[in-house]
Amino acid sequence: MCIAKIFLNMPKRSRCGNVDIPNSYEDEEDLQPQKRSAIDLDETEDTAGAATEVEDAVVTAMRIPLITDEIFRYLSVSELLKCGLVNKQWQLTSRTYLRTTRKCLVRVPSLNACKSLTQLNQVIQNCECVPYNGFALKNIDPKENHNCLGQTDCIKNSVKVMTSILSGLHVKYLNLTFDAYFGRHNDPVIRFVGQIFQHQACNIQGISLQQIPHFMIKVSRSFGVNTSVKKHWLPKLSELDVPADVDFARRNSYIVRELIDSSPQLSTTMVY
Repeated sequence: MCIAKIFLNMPKRSRCGNVDIPNSYEDEEDLQPQKRSAIDLDETEDTAGAATEVEDAVVTAMRIPLITDEIFRYLSVSELLKCGLVNKQWQLTSRTYLRTTRKCLVRVPSLNACKSLTQLNQVIQNCECVPYNGFALKNIDPKENHNCLGQTDCIKNSVKVMTSILSGLHVKYLNLTFDAYFGRHNDPVIRFVGQIFQHQACNIQGISLQQIPHFMIKVSRSFGVNTSVKKHWLPKLSELDVPADVDFARRNSYIVRELIDSSPQLSTTMVY
């Protein structure tokens, strides 16, 4: 009741604002439209200025590694990729963080491997900051009727594409699946893995072996790595994942032993 009396006894003003209500619509001076417009303009300028200051502060903060690392360590790989859509600075920062601290693998479909590698090369060559640091690869099944297997032109072109890809991407992680068709035809995926082992083995930090054919005796021999020049040809490998399968361990003990002997820094052999 007290509040209502005070409200009713107030000067004749709009109860929705601070502008006096005129006695008639012809009394334009009381409305003071020009003065009110000036006030609105000033408020708009102040708001815009404050927004610009906040934006500048955010951009500056995102350039500080300690701040970005603290934010990004709580985000998943997919969320970090989405951060790259905010603006150019966020794209650079999030992709750099992905490449240097997470496993961000490119999965190359075996069905259209040549086409996929060509498209990947175009992406990498047109990208200022590549987020990828590895590959998930599976050899081609000839039953899939890969139309360029064994064709000379395709082989020459794919070698150029593979060389171009590896010139713009440092491979740190490999996820490999090789079935019984491994090595039975001129497979572009196998050639690509060979290129990686021959030219970037010194960068590889982790290898995951999903499947290996029983007739593969040595990785180095299968992919053309010259171990006579350098015994420890995987100097940075620190993580090796293999299936927790007795048959796998029995059939592929030579492969696992070779990788361990070739990796002086290998500290973890994981089974799954």
